[in-house]
Amino acid sequence: MIARWFWREWRSPSLLIVWLALSLAVACVLALGNISDRMEKGLSQQSREFMAGDRALRSSREVPQAWLEEAQKRGLKVGKQLTFATMTFAGDTPQLANVKAVDDIYPMYGDLQTNPPGLKPQAGSVLLAHA
Repeated sequence: MIARWFWREWRSPSLLIVWLALSLAVACVLALGNISDRMEKGLSQQSREFMAGDRALRSSREVPQAWLEEAQKRGLKVGKQLTFATMTFAGDTPQLANVKAVDDIYPMYGDLQTNPPGLKPQAGSVLLAHA
């Protein structure tokens, strides 16, 4: 009896519409999952260049030296950066500036884009960029 009911309902147009709607919903969910996976992979690959490294440890205080030594023991390259906002002056004109101090290995990934190209500052020198 159930088999006959199922066969009769299977051929009805109303069940066909439900079946097509369900198939379309499953296809949309699978497509969105695939798109989000691709976007996540693309962003994680580009994040190395955005951060100039694989991972970032941010702190408002100096990182303990023991942590840095342990990271180097494990074969990790460790780079240091210091960023802060401050006021600079050109004559009597104040200007808000974001200062970023980096060590020798910056950037670990990607390139430092300067004008003229290839300019790498020496220790104690400054590069300026317009905002």
